[in-house]
Parts: sequence; structure tokens; C-alpha cells
Amino acid sequence: FNSSLVAEFDANVRHEVAAATQRKYQFHLIEFSAWLAHPKAMRGERSTSLLDVTVADVQRFMGYLKAGHRFAATERCRVHVLSATARKNFHASLHTFYRYLMSVEMIAANPVAAVDTPKVVHRPGLTLTIDELRLLLDAPGSPRDRIQVFLMALTGARVSEAIGLDLDDVA
Repeated sequence: FNSSLVAEFDANVRHEVAAATQRKYQFHLIEFSAWLAHPKAMRGERSTSLLDVTVADVQRFMGYLKAGHRFAATERCRVHVLSATARKNFHASLHTFYRYLMSVEMIAANPVAAVDTPKVVHRPGLTLTIDELRLLLDAPGSPRDRIQVFLMALTGARVSEAIGLDLDDVA
């Protein structure tokens, strides 16, 4: 595991991304490094350095994430099948890392750039008919309840967000 390389990358992106994104980058790079070093993933006597990764390595890693038995993951994530969105997040983390390595001239080409990004199918959430919306907005309730319903209906706010509001926040 190239911990100094990941730490350097981490320090570089610290002021450019949110803390949650930074943690996600670390998590993804740790699993990718563990996968590279794992006997099940190795091809012959290849190097397990993050600097020697090929397009084929990235392609195989993306397939590994889709398969469901993540032998290089942390114990709590081992059998978790990843959605297209989660695999896309891994792809983005690796792409950003290798783009950084190119910018500091540690590698000549980004091996992730040639690997297709997983396609995410967006499914629309609950949609109300005009009649259902009118019934909802006309339903009796306390002033707080009615304001929360109007706020959620007109802004698309989540229930958890609306519940946490004070009336002063809305008025």
C-alpha cells in the first residue's frame, strides 16, 4: 500500500473537496490498493504499486466491485454488492487520484480514463397527481403541520429536513 502517495494526494485535495468526499477517496484508494496486492487479483508477478496500474487492472477492479464478493474490502463490506452509483463513485475517486498523479508527473497516462464509467439508471421518485396534491394541501392539521406539508410540496424538501425546521426558519 502506497500510504505516502495517498497521504500526499489527500493533502492536495483537502481544500478542494468536502470532508465526506475526502474520506470516500481514502476508503476507495485503500480498497483498490488492497485489491491490487491480494493474491486473487494478481496476474503473475506484477507489481502492486499504485504507480504501475494498467487499464486492464482498473477494468478488472470495476468488475470485482460488481461481482459481490469483495475479498479486499473491510470486513463489514465484503459481501456487499455495489450499485452502479457506488461503482461510479469508485471510478470517480480513482480517476481523480490518477489525474493528480499525472499533474505531478508521477505517471504519463491515467489508466482510469479508458475505462467506461458505470451507467446509473435514474428512477423518478413518488409523484402525486393534482388531486392527491390538493387533498394533501387541504388536509387539516396544526399550523406547523400545514407549513411543513406546503414546504415539502413546493420545494421537494425531505421529511427529515422539514421536521427539523423551526417556524422562524420558514416565516
